[in-house]
Amino acid sequence: MKIIPFPTDFYTYHEPSNKEDLIRACKKAPKDKDQRFSWGKLSLSQRERIDATEIYNELIPCIEEFCNDLGIKSVGVKVIDAWRNVYKKGYHQEPHDHSGSDLACVIFLDDYKEDQSTLYFTNMRHWCEPSDVWTNILNVHSWKMSPPRGGVVFFPSHMLHGVTPHNSKKERTTVSLNMTLNVQLINN
Repeated sequence: MKIIPFPTDFYTYHEPSNKEDLIRACKKAPKDKDQRFSWGKLSLSQRERIDATEIYNELIPCIEEFCNDLGIKSVGVKVIDAWRNVYKKGYHQEPHDHSGSDLACVIFLDDYKEDQSTLYFTNMRHWCEPSDVWTNILNVHSWKMSPPRGGVVFFPSHMLHGVTPHNSKKERTTVSLNMTLNVQLINN
């Protein structure tokens, strides 16, 4: 039996049945008046803060699925930040987390094509680096993913993640959200 004592690094992937409505809401989300970003100084990307009201409404089925996946009876979700990312040739996002929130979400607006950027999670906990044996048995350093158009990924905001360099001439667009949670577990 495999036991995981500290299950704090995970993600959930969702293919929403209402993906066309979700994509439409992401594309039509109006720009926010405040376009200042205090992060991303080491990255190269085009980003704009957006109003996530309609996105959140279309995301509710995925949030419910997320809760079921984790055994959460009910959750109060508040979107505290949302932005649209456009990756052009050479653009990337350095490894980072989203402190100040509980849950991060990425919505993919395009199908992945070869040479395009990918979302990745990275394990940069150098103070307890696994031996070569465990490195060969387990994936301990990074995990890349390329969800299709309309795919939704949720993950705890403390997880280090980034975006690989975009090597395609065709732009790739995502929408990201930071959320806070008010959770009641099923066992309670």
